[in-house]
Amino acid sequence: RFELRRYGQWDQLAEALAGGEVQLVTATAYTAERARWLAFTRPYMVLPQGFVGRRGITSVASAPDLAGRRLATARGFVTADIAAERFAHAPRLAYDSEGAALDAVLRGEADFVFGSAPGLRVLIAQRPDSDLAVLRTFGFPQGQHRLAMRKNDQATIERIDAALGAIEPEQW
Repeated sequence: RFELRRYGQWDQLAEALAGGEVQLVTATAYTAERARWLAFTRPYMVLPQGFVGRRGITSVASAPDLAGRRLATARGFVTADIAAERFAHAPRLAYDSEGAALDAVLRGEADFVFGSAPGLRVLIAQRPDSDLAVLRTFGFPQGQHRLAMRKNDQATIERIDAALGAIEPEQW
């Protein structure tokens, strides 16, 4: 039996995991820091990352400095780590959630949001009067999503991992 909860901030989710309020996390990206306290399954889904900006922007530079454009990310999200690595010389601004980052673009504080393209599309749809759009997508390896649990239940994560291994990739 599952009770689904949605968290917009990684820190809140990590707190809920540590406190035992949440046992299994979906759509989680593997990082070395997270692997210290979480057990992960094999990847079961790959999501592209994307740049969101105003529809009128016709090109998105992918150089490390993003041609001077300001990049907004959500704190604690793996996409913030990707942005720090891939766009190291661009001005980067951190917000508490992807929604807050989108709002920063609408206010003119940032030029782009970098995050999970499918998730950003959902958030854009919740702002129907905005002129925001996913302008460009990327397929970085960090887009592989896994299920995760605290390491104290290794047997359960191994059973879930085995079940995922039995599913043909075409069925994802």
